[in-house]
Amino acid sequence: MRNSQDWGGWLLIAAAALAFLAALYDFFLAWGISYSIGSGIVVFSTAVMTIAALVIVLARPARWVRIVLGIGLVLDFLGTALAAYFLDSYLLTILALVAGLGWLIFVLSSNGRAEQPA
Repeated sequence: MRNSQDWGGWLLIAAAALAFLAALYDFFLAWGISYSIGSGIVVFSTAVMTIAALVIVLARPARWVRIVLGIGLVLDFLGTALAAYFLDSYLLTILALVAGLGWLIFVLSSNGRAEQPA
């Protein structure tokens, strides 16, 4: 793996995991949105984001799986950021956008190709 791809992948995983933790905090402890349907949906979407990030970065699945998960991740970043904004959870909004940035770095640095042996 190349260095920029490592960096983007780990940024994606870290931001998605931190977004999941922030969503859990919002669901259980945040005043005004705790135990609401919206914050429950955001907890689910950040859990899916974290699992998809782990699969795409660490497991190196087949190309069609990477494409499907990549499209799902983009929709997840945008939907989670928008929902978190509407829930007034600005930390979660920022983390979802940082995860999207990590995904973009990961995808652009890998250039969509499998690694070639030297």
